[in-house]
Amino acid sequence: NFTFDRTRALKIFELIKKEKLNIRFRFKSRVDSIDKELVRRAKEAGAYLISLGVESGSQRILERMKKRITIEQSISASEIVMKEGLKLNTGWIIGYLGETEETIKETVKLILKIRPTTASINILIPYPGTSVYYEAKEEKLLVGDWDLENNFIPWVRLPWIKSYQQLQNILRWVKNKVYYRPYYIRNFTKEIFCNFNLLLFRYAFYETIKSFR
Repeated sequence: NFTFDRTRALKIFELIKKEKLNIRFRFKSRVDSIDKELVRRAKEAGAYLISLGVESGSQRILERMKKRITIEQSISASEIVMKEGLKLNTGWIIGYLGETEETIKETVKLILKIRPTTASINILIPYPGTSVYYEAKEEKLLVGDWDLENNFIPWVRLPWIKSYQQLQNILRWVKNKVYYRPYYIRNFTKEIFCNFNLLLFRYAFYETIKSFR
């Protein structure tokens, strides 16, 4: 979280300009750290993209995550970033404890409302030491566990989920709902062919292949 210490972040932007480093960079931030002044000074220093961890379109799930943000803050921060002319990446998690089909639809709805440049959507990984890991274990919803002897990644089985494959299918459905729309198809095509973005081309290619499996 680059903007955790706002004073430090602004000082770094100032020094980049002072030293005329002429660099382009991206950074991660919380939505409640974003305001017009910070974004403008970041852009002047060379920032071209800000990544925000929005996580969910459900206020109830955000509260369960102890995220300490609101849907309104996420919308406002996203609008500020894009209105100032920077690209916006947003991070989202599917399958947190308490997740339902309805909360997943709320997440899709919020992504489509914000319309970020890109959306990183992933299934929850219950890392050891996190509160969700211990909660899932206590509620007997943790499937598997972390072990240095193998590379199995534990996951959280929600009461209405029968298998990890079902969770992957839901993730694929969410991505298809978001990206197979004229807005993203047009923007991605422009970015790939006009700006020769090979990284985005590879990502789009593999995601398209997976969506048809």
